[in-house]
Amino acid sequence: MAMENEISTLPDNVSSLKHIITTLSKTNAEQFKKQEQQYKDKENLQKKKIEGLEEQLRLLRQKLFGRSSEKIPSDDNQLPLFNETEEEVIKAKEEKETTIPEHTRKKPGRKPLPADLPRTEVIHDLPAEEKICGCGCDLSKIGEEISEKLNIIPARINVIRNIRYKYACKNCEGVEEEEGAVKTAPLPPQLIPKGIATAGLLAHILTSKFVDALPFYRQEKQFARIGVELNRASLSLPIPESNQQEFELFRQQCQAKYTLRNENRFFLTDQVRRCLQTGSYELRLTDVAKQLNIGERSVRRQLNNEGISFRELKNQYIFQQALNLLKNPDLRIEEISETLGYSETSAFTRAFLKWTGVPPGRYRKRSAL
Repeated sequence: MAMENEISTLPDNVSSLKHIITTLSKTNAEQFKKQEQQYKDKENLQKKKIEGLEEQLRLLRQKLFGRSSEKIPSDDNQLPLFNETEEEVIKAKEEKETTIPEHTRKKPGRKPLPADLPRTEVIHDLPAEEKICGCGCDLSKIGEEISEKLNIIPARINVIRNIRYKYACKNCEGVEEEEGAVKTAPLPPQLIPKGIATAGLLAHILTSKFVDALPFYRQEKQFARIGVELNRASLSLPIPESNQQEFELFRQQCQAKYTLRNENRFFLTDQVRRCLQTGSYELRLTDVAKQLNIGERSVRRQLNNEGISFRELKNQYIFQQALNLLKNPDLRIEEISETLGYSETSAFTRAFLKWTGVPPGRYRKRSAL
């Protein structure tokens, strides 16, 4: 019906119809040109966007996989701009004749073993029946061939039994003595009172930890191979306060001695400690890596090379803060555990008991005395 109505509105005159057709053709042509121009503009915009993205991709690939040196290799198509004079000087030097002086070349071979090492001689001799010549005469010794091989004796561990004799008077049974009836020989000075570690064992553990960057769990395996069970908790027990100065002096000596060999030693450890001091107790390794602008894996690997983990550093910091907070008698144990980020007081008590061997309340009473 709509089509019939539109047709009925058309004029019957041919010239009028031609005029209408011409007008519609011009209008359609203009609209087509506008649409075509819009498509072209949109296509050019997309091409520019694609070129920009391709340029970014090329730069990223160059940054990730390309060479980092700014030196232009000789096989590049880019012509040199500022080194014409240098090339002329190089060509002039190449044209001059050069004479190479004679030199003695070192004979390749294995370096001799150090002369100060102790040596064990093992004699290898011929059997008696082979010392007889075919003519029937005995062979005479005319020399010897010496070859040296390097041997190592694995570490050995022993137990030192301190046997202290006791003395008492059977005549008066100690009535005349003011100090007591029984006298016992005193022990030599102990580095860790009531501990099983001698000075030699403690020096070995600390040297392996801070000089050789050997974590405690690896030392635990080493002692297990020798035949002694020392768990990680025993190896990482905090040193008593009376020996803190000696321990810090030992650490400073190790650090000063090995700084020349590796300037980055203890460097990242100190940076992480500073981050922990300026941050909150809930600081994670990811947060520390972001502050230092280093990858998380790189931080973990570098700390492992320095012989310590992020958890150990964080535990040391929390333990030191716990000792400082316990000095304040107005703070309760619950408040201290909440301040240090523990959800339950029992968790803080277990951690403190593992660090010091005593609960926090008993430690506070001992410190007050």
